[in-house]
Amino acid sequence: MITASLANISFTESESFVQNETCNVLMTAVKQRSCFHNDIPLKDQIITILANIASHFPLEIVSSGGLVFLLSALELRPTPVASSSSSGSSPSCSPSSSSSLSTSPDLGIAIERMQQKIAAALARMASNKSCAGLLLRLNGVRRLVDLCRNPVERNHSDTVLLASLAALRRIASVVGLGPFAQLRAAQLVQSSMKEAFIMCSTRESFV
Repeated sequence: MITASLANISFTESESFVQNETCNVLMTAVKQRSCFHNDIPLKDQIITILANIASHFPLEIVSSGGLVFLLSALELRPTPVASSSSSGSSPSCSPSSSSSLSTSPDLGIAIERMQQKIAAALARMASNKSCAGLLLRLNGVRRLVDLCRNPVERNHSDTVLLASLAALRRIASVVGLGPFAQLRAAQLVQSSMKEAFIMCSTRESFV
């Protein structure tokens, strides 16, 4: 309830979060209480707060440990509950860690929503050159590229695809194309947004 309230406040006010070191408090609470580690709704609210603060105070997210938190949450991997291209595999959701998350149709959607918010947060943070460099060193760019290239990683969500492409383009505008060439992902940021979307999307139409 507290994080939900803070998330709502963060849409209109962010300076008070910095003044009161709210991000530090949230990150400390998550680290100290193991019961929070697999709480997807709680993670979602915290991600909302971090994403909103990132617009104006990107370095605050870094210093509080929020960037590491965002990238860790971005590693959660949903698999489609139902897909016309599936071969009868059972639905599942497997985070990159060994944590045990309950499998449900809503879980994949929740992680998909988190991925979209995190991509938006990373795009905002990438406006700062230091933050953009950290994203590279912490493999954030690699993960965003994975989300674009592999539909299963993003639960076949075109919304996540668009958010990831936007984040990659913002990062490329700051750090250049060199890192993307190393990842063989230069085409994702050199092509037009429409071309990159069509190249990665599993849909037949573009809206």
